[in-house]
Amino acid sequence: MNKPVKQSPKIKQAPIKKRSGPTLNKTAIHVVCIIVLGLVTLFTFWPVLQAGFTNWDDPEYVHSNTCIHQLNAGNIRQMFTEPAVSNYHPLTLLSLAVDYSRAHINQQNGIPEAYPFHQTNLIIHILNVILVYFAIYRLSMGKTAVAFFTAFLFGIHPMHVESVSWIAERKDVLFGFFWMISLIFYLKYIDDKHLWSYWLSLVFFVLSLLSKPAAAPMGMILLLVDYYRNRFSLAGVRPDRNLWKILLEKLPFLVLGLALILITYFIQSKSDTVADFQLFSLPRRVLISFYGFYMYLQKLLLPVNLSAFYPYPFKNNQDAIPAGFYLAFILSIGILIVTFLSVKKTRSILFGVLFYLFMLIPVLQFVSVGSSIISERYTYIPYLGIFYIAGMGLYRGWKSPRKIVKTIRIPVMVMIGVYMATLTVMARQRTHVWNNSGTLWTNVAAQFPNLPTAYKNRGNYYASEAGETEKALKDYEKLLTLDSTDASLFSNLGNIYCMKEEYDKAIEVYSKSIRLDSLKGLPPFKSSYSYNNYLNRGFSNMKINHFARAIPDYTLLIEKDSAVEKFHFNRGLAWANTGSYEKAMADFQECLRLEPNSPDKGSILFNLAACFIKMGDPVKAYPYLQQAQAADYPVDAGLLESIKKQAGIKSNSRQ
Repeated sequence: MNKPVKQSPKIKQAPIKKRSGPTLNKTAIHVVCIIVLGLVTLFTFWPVLQAGFTNWDDPEYVHSNTCIHQLNAGNIRQMFTEPAVSNYHPLTLLSLAVDYSRAHINQQNGIPEAYPFHQTNLIIHILNVILVYFAIYRLSMGKTAVAFFTAFLFGIHPMHVESVSWIAERKDVLFGFFWMISLIFYLKYIDDKHLWSYWLSLVFFVLSLLSKPAAAPMGMILLLVDYYRNRFSLAGVRPDRNLWKILLEKLPFLVLGLALILITYFIQSKSDTVADFQLFSLPRRVLISFYGFYMYLQKLLLPVNLSAFYPYPFKNNQDAIPAGFYLAFILSIGILIVTFLSVKKTRSILFGVLFYLFMLIPVLQFVSVGSSIISERYTYIPYLGIFYIAGMGLYRGWKSPRKIVKTIRIPVMVMIGVYMATLTVMARQRTHVWNNSGTLWTNVAAQFPNLPTAYKNRGNYYASEAGETEKALKDYEKLLTLDSTDASLFSNLGNIYCMKEEYDKAIEVYSKSIRLDSLKGLPPFKSSYSYNNYLNRGFSNMKINHFARAIPDYTLLIEKDSAVEKFHFNRGLAWANTGSYEKAMADFQECLRLEPNSPDKGSILFNLAACFIKMGDPVKAYPYLQQAQAADYPVDAGLLESIKKQAGIKSNSRQ
């Protein structure tokens, strides 16, 4: 009989304590990271607080957008029920309304009107940098270095200056704020399995959509997060996971995102923001999309020659396609191939590249929106995917046990530090470009010397805001050599000639503007500047005594708006100077009916008297001369006495 084997006593293991939160040391690291990120971002964008408005969409969003001028129930209802500036973004409008009310109060204290708008943009951006830090910290399973590196690049990259510095792009930083919170709650949901985190993620996603439609791809991003965090694999569903449940979780995000994309497309197609699909063939659209995919990556690595506007290098299917578009296509395909091959080694690259691609899909100009082929503001959230790849790559390189890696990691980190510092300086310098419309469009013109948009907008700034007539004239005359079919250009040039009192030239270009509109089949007053054309052409003709030519313009203006006293007065003067005294008197009488207490009442009465004098009726002229004198009009005493005698009125006679 075998003896039983003597067993050694079991060693009791102490229960593993589950950490309820970060240690004090980890908390201190988080605090330091947040402070550094906040201060560096504040330093980078501080010049923005001294900037003003630009004439690129800022007037449409702020000054002429009456629904933000008062915070009341009616205006808030309008924000949520009607599109504004070819978009549906009610929360953006609501935030601008808050700043508009602050600006009104601040102006009473001598603070520039634009200050609260820029201040809010900067505060939200700094908050976004902090949110990115915590989102990446959770996504990377607690890698502080990766979170800090990603958030740092997000905060100071020069390509993000447009989103922060441009008042009209409030929608960018605001949607990013809610979007990052939504992502954080979703990461918390898949980590902790708390259903309330999922519903909060959905709520903040809706808030993000109501700030800007660019939030729409969130559903695809969350599926990507599921793949990265191993909830399923590309080879198939993991045995312990239910793919249908994962897809069902994303369904509200996907449906809501798609719905807002369709709503936005409908709104923009109604306002001519979306170009005719026939403008570019399908192959060209594919090349345009891949060009954007590649160029945004190029600008990420080397953010030089930046511009607020990047024009299409071709206008239609007949123009030649630059060789750079084919090269961008080939390089983009190569990047995607390498990305999918990298799955054998790591999921980080596939996650980051697809994150970048999914967030860019709505703005890769497959459907042409606007007249700029790429826009720096579109990179605000998409760049996070590439920043994350870089952060994970550096982290793994630092942790690598390979001897050669250990040898070069210090020099590499020094180089990375210099690169990040350089980007910070470049971004700070870039903020000065957005100081005003003059600096903005001067920068665009430097990048694209033959771009009409740059000279037109800068000329408008010089003429209407800066009061620099000569500079405005140079820009408008430059435009004539670049784009001779822009009717608004000739209207603006006419304004300059008017200010310079060169009325013959003004009449010529106003007439050219009107002819260009008529060639397009536009009736009078259809375009926003045509009212100006008729008004100022009539005025210019009056100034050089071409009274007969002024009458048709004032007649059109009266047909457009018969209640404007000035139109009747000017046409009355024109009628009187062409000998049509009865028509002149009818217009002068209409002036008195429309504005009985008009500041020009004395002049109107005097001109009525003058018409009667010209018609040889001093009896009717004399009372009007008396009334004109009573209205403080400088009636010549000799004239008054002469008409009095002609009328046979005795000095002491009682009327």
